[in-house]
Amino acid sequence: LRSLSQGADRFGGGEHDVRIRVEGAPEVRAAATAFNTLADRLQHLLEDLSRSRSELREQLHFTRELFDVLPNPVFYKGRDGKYLGVNTAWERFFGMSAEEVVGRRLHDLYPHDPETADFHQRQDERLWAEPGTQIYEVDIVTRDGHRRHTVYAKATYTSADGTVAGLIGIITDLTELKLAEAQARAALVDKLAAEAASRAKSTFLAHMSHEIRTPLTAIIGFGESLLEADQSQSDRLDAIQTITRAGKHLLGVINEILDLSKIEAGHVEVERLRVELAPLLEDVVALVRPQAEEKSLDFEVDYVFPLPRQLVTDPVRLKQILLNLLGNAVKFTAQGRVELHVSCDFAAGRLEFAVQDTGIGMTPDQQARLFSPFAQADSSTARHYGGTGLGLSLSREFARHLGGDVHVESAPGLGSVFTAWVSTGALEAVDRIENAEALAAERPEEPVLEESALAGRVLLAEDNPDNQKLIRMYLRRLGAQVDTVANGAQVLRALEDAHYDLVLMDVQMPIMDGVAATRALRARGDWTPVVALTANATREDIRRCYDAGCDDFLAKPIDRAHFLRTLRRYLSPREDEEGVETEQGPLLSSLLAQDPEFAELVAYFIMRLPAIVREITAACEEAAWDRLKAQVHDLKAVGGGYGYPQLSELAARLHFTVAKQDYPRARVLVRRLQGLEARILAGARAS
Repeated sequence: LRSLSQGADRFGGGEHDVRIRVEGAPEVRAAATAFNTLADRLQHLLEDLSRSRSELREQLHFTRELFDVLPNPVFYKGRDGKYLGVNTAWERFFGMSAEEVVGRRLHDLYPHDPETADFHQRQDERLWAEPGTQIYEVDIVTRDGHRRHTVYAKATYTSADGTVAGLIGIITDLTELKLAEAQARAALVDKLAAEAASRAKSTFLAHMSHEIRTPLTAIIGFGESLLEADQSQSDRLDAIQTITRAGKHLLGVINEILDLSKIEAGHVEVERLRVELAPLLEDVVALVRPQAEEKSLDFEVDYVFPLPRQLVTDPVRLKQILLNLLGNAVKFTAQGRVELHVSCDFAAGRLEFAVQDTGIGMTPDQQARLFSPFAQADSSTARHYGGTGLGLSLSREFARHLGGDVHVESAPGLGSVFTAWVSTGALEAVDRIENAEALAAERPEEPVLEESALAGRVLLAEDNPDNQKLIRMYLRRLGAQVDTVANGAQVLRALEDAHYDLVLMDVQMPIMDGVAATRALRARGDWTPVVALTANATREDIRRCYDAGCDDFLAKPIDRAHFLRTLRRYLSPREDEEGVETEQGPLLSSLLAQDPEFAELVAYFIMRLPAIVREITAACEEAAWDRLKAQVHDLKAVGGGYGYPQLSELAARLHFTVAKQDYPRARVLVRRLQGLEARILAGARAS
């Protein structure tokens, strides 16, 4: 019994191989046998348990390694909502260790984002209520402040008795994928936009080819026709007028392309000058009204008073905006009317122009692409109406640079309303125009510009032979003496040998350009007036010329009226045997001065002129304004063609004045027309 007791103690102490010898009384042998049998069984059980425990440790180690090796964040929770474990990917994703997580709940982990915690809590509660699986997307903010777009996939798990014990979840980070998708979409959009832009530019180039080749065809064709010996004087006159119109149209196309290139390069130039409003509007209306009348359209201007007498803006760009909008309104209106409404919001410092027409109108889709460069309302617009498709794009850009914008309202078949506005600058100290009478008083009576003979010696520095001939012809027709050189070095030598009253200096010339030549003249103390000539008429070019010492600036192609005004600043009127030619003296035909072969044609016109003026005078005296307007319309169309541009200009002003129903001023202009007739007849007798 003592041996049995000691064996049991040793077995309990861990000696599982101890056994008791079977001896002694039957009862003792039975007890020893039972002990040994129990010890064998226990030893086997313990060995099995040890093996099972070892296998379990291996399985747990494998499971943990598998748990941690997963690239996606994984977590699991108990039924009480506390985290029981997370993997390494979860720690990296959230920037928290497992020790910080285990035993804590959702709101403990999102102190910086309670809304996200509330959202997850509601999702967990739905999963507890309906055990199974759950998938949803959500944006979360990690501890380091990064926002991530994620997908949560969660499922409940059960205990041995089948009750829900907790949930396990896996997180997929879609942030990079979403970013890649967005980039792919953006790239696709950019690609489609680039393809659309390429198509638009191809269409634009085709339109430009048409817009440039059409006037060039007329210029070349009619220019060649002038060389035909059997052409009549009337045909020659028509050819000259057509070449002039086509050249001006071509210049307008080129200017629009250059303006667009400046916008795309970010070099848009706008000035801030104090401008008189009434003369600016007068100039615009005077240019547009004949276009409307040619199409038998009613053209009305509605002034909403009061209006500022002056504003601070770029007059050239503002005129360009208005002429684009009004020109389009006339172009796309076959019948009906075109109206210009002018108003001012003094409080906001904003001058507004609304151009309304009864033309073809536009759909919303057409309006959406209307202000894009290289595009018109649709592909058929250019075929039917012509144009570059740049006018509205340029108008909006210029308006925005002037502190405003351009908007459109339109409907197919019902016409359009284009509204443009610009900033006026401060208006507190600016006088106001309160009514139509005050507006009419603001329109100055400009004298008719005539080509008076000028005295003086001019040095023309120009390397292009064609430009030399043209400018030399202008100067000689005015009576000035002209010498010609081809570069700046020759200018310096010529001024050493002779005196000149004026130098017309081309800026770009070989050997020495005009800017360098002007600097050299000023450096040696020669202050002969220098007027720069260049086709590069940007603000930088003008400033460069003035900085070099130029006194004035003329842009190519040369505007004859501006050319004459400039020359008058530096040359004096010429006296000849018949006395001083003034604006009251005899007036000769510039066409006759250009080519004596036109004498018969000019004489025929002069014979008819007195009857024309008598009819206009009678209509004025009888207040038959519609008849007068029709007669003046015919006169303004032909006067300039016969070499009397003063006659066309005065007739145009008279036509405009009658159309505006400014009859007192119309009577004054009729008297001026009578005076101009007398000068033309005197010039005819003198010649």
